[in-house]
Amino acid sequence: MDKRVFHNVNTYVVNKASSHKNAVETVCSIIGKGCLLGCGTASKHWWKGIIAALFLQTACAEASPAVTVTVKNLGASPIIRDSVNNNHRYTLMNAHPTPKAQIRPSEEDTFAVDNNVGEGTNYAELHYTMGTKACNFRSLFVNKMVGYKTYIPQWFKFATPQGGARCTADIISADLKDHSWHVVFTMK
Repeated sequence: MDKRVFHNVNTYVVNKASSHKNAVETVCSIIGKGCLLGCGTASKHWWKGIIAALFLQTACAEASPAVTVTVKNLGASPIIRDSVNNNHRYTLMNAHPTPKAQIRPSEEDTFAVDNNVGEGTNYAELHYTMGTKACNFRSLFVNKMVGYKTYIPQWFKFATPQGGARCTADIISADLKDHSWHVVFTMK
């Protein structure tokens, strides 16, 4: 389940549950009968369902950092967005507004992506073609754990050309507080 589902579960539990017992039954009905939390109307361990609901709420509190993507066409022909793999499709599903299918010469397209992969992780991966030339662009953020409760934020960018294309990827800003970042992909 992704965090949006957990968020919806928490909202549902908070809005529909009128008592602790009702909250347990609500969580268990959403999670399913195979619940290992001691769920059930006659359960002696009703409090385990409450703890599970609290953990679900805590897991939803921290979101992945957003990435703003700008794609620039520096060539003489239009570039066409293409979905070659699942990472491309997942990026498109989680982009807002939806990236343009075609970018004309000297134009650009800017959008945000929040893939909600997991706490402290996000990425954007796109593939564009210009005739026989192609560029695969990728940027990602990882909050790398290096010790007990010690994290180092890391941003990466990649541009892989094919067929004689010239591709660049540059991170032009990164926020050290919320870890959001802005990456610019260019193709020629």
